[in-house]
Amino acid sequence: MSENQMLPVIIGTGLSGMAISRVLSEANCPHFLIGSPPNRLPKLGESINLEGTVDLLRLFPELSQFYFPKKAGVIYLRDKVVACDFEIAIKPKAAWLFQMFGLNAPTETVHVDRVGFDTSLYNSTVSKPSCRHIDARVEDIKYDTGSDTIRKLTLSNQMILTPSFVFDATNHLQLVAKALKMRTKYLSEPKRVVYTHYRVSQNASIQKSTAVNWQHWTNLLRLYPDSDGIDGFAWCIPLGDTVSVGVSMNTINPEISDKQVLALLDKAYACRNIDYRKKYTQSTEIRSLQHRYFIHERAYGKNWLLAGPSFCQIWYMSGSGVGTSLAAARIAPYVMKSPMSFGRAYETYMRELLTGHWAFEWFVSTDKSVMTQTQTQANADAIIKSNLQRLAKYAQIRETRIASLCGKLFHRPLGSSLLTKDYCEVVDAIPEEQTRVILK
Repeated sequence: MSENQMLPVIIGTGLSGMAISRVLSEANCPHFLIGSPPNRLPKLGESINLEGTVDLLRLFPELSQFYFPKKAGVIYLRDKVVACDFEIAIKPKAAWLFQMFGLNAPTETVHVDRVGFDTSLYNSTVSKPSCRHIDARVEDIKYDTGSDTIRKLTLSNQMILTPSFVFDATNHLQLVAKALKMRTKYLSEPKRVVYTHYRVSQNASIQKSTAVNWQHWTNLLRLYPDSDGIDGFAWCIPLGDTVSVGVSMNTINPEISDKQVLALLDKAYACRNIDYRKKYTQSTEIRSLQHRYFIHERAYGKNWLLAGPSFCQIWYMSGSGVGTSLAAARIAPYVMKSPMSFGRAYETYMRELLTGHWAFEWFVSTDKSVMTQTQTQANADAIIKSNLQRLAKYAQIRETRIASLCGKLFHRPLGSSLLTKDYCEVVDAIPEEQTRVILK
């Protein structure tokens, strides 16, 4: 039992938990990783933002077979298209900014095949000598309010751990936050999410040389009840021989089945000239869930951290859960040594997500009849600017003083129109012509 005492404990074997475990193993820090192996079902979190791409390429270069270039993010509205060129932010002339932040400038942002990526990452993570993996659940958490510390964890296999530090990587389960009875601010009404993967047939393959434009984009679609039969926001993310599609619905609407939802979604994309079902003919399992976007009152304590989506979940285009998870992993060794200073800096970085969230919420909640060209342009650019500003905040939680100072220096300018102007293009177009008028 003495071997089980006073070691860091990571709760959760999703990408957040595995990334933290990998970083601790690289630091030769013995730790426990609690959770089950990942399954092979479709997953969320496949379109990676700027700082997520930086860390993904740094931490896991050996898994590059699961990465696919992402050149742009495109939002299809009723009679407008918003195209945000991600390559602008990573052109060679911008490399100096990454260097100032102590980061390697990426050559591209990426989509990630999370099914293959998570499985491969799990196998390599649990094989590390410093990782003590336990396939179990945390059944009880003993928390001391006075000292703000987690004292004891009881597992489903009756094992008891007394952790030196706890990383909550349970994402939407929010295990630690619920055990601590933490106040939560909800950023949305309950939403219903339905998603799946389609694949090409076994005797066919999508060749990169013949891929059309939308196969290099994150394709987001605003759906309207009167024309599409669904009120919500959808995504189409190409992943080589697989395409990930799904929709976050603004109403639960139990009268319509998950299968019917996806049929309407397929039709809506086909009307925008993105008829993925012609090439991706094989269906896979349909998944669905209900959730609300949220942010907790705090992200850290004396011996615990809410990693990435365990602390905050927002609209996907305004901030990637993968990016925030990898940021938590990067600071894991440092936050254990100085939880108050690094925890506070991490929480400040995470709260930067809200700027982009509310900009994206404008697209979701604003009536299409009052969407002006100027407002659409401003909110689209705000999403990109918030990502750049978050990169500056991210530099402030780095271990180097120069990176931190540069992050403070450039944070405000990166959100102004002086350095960042018209990242996105707004084009008027009827649905059936929308993919032909942008990013040719």
